[in-house]
Amino acid sequence: MYVSSPIPHKKARIEIIPLIDIMFFLLASFMMVSLSQVHMKGIKVNLPSGVSGQTQTKREYISVSVDKDGHYFFDKDEISDTELLDRLRKVGGQGVRSRRSRLGSPECYSCA
Repeated sequence: MYVSSPIPHKKARIEIIPLIDIMFFLLASFMMVSLSQVHMKGIKVNLPSGVSGQTQTKREYISVSVDKDGHYFFDKDEISDTELLDRLRKVGGQGVRSRRSRLGSPECYSCA
């Protein structure tokens, strides 16, 4: 024979809200502790100051391009082939240094 207990039988359940509160508290605590343990380590350096105070604006390159129709452009200005040769000679006479590859020929950069 089955005799029931006078105490009502309840199923156990896990409350999730207090668990979330505890996890948030632990997360915040660990973050505060880890941030307090970081020390800024650095070396004091005496940086040099500028002597001349002049900005270097001289370009050390020129832009020569040719479009698909065969028109020449010198620094984005369209020019004829004879005028291009004159400008290149003028720029070459100003002491502009050109880079040389290992084989001794000037380097050429092309962008399509």
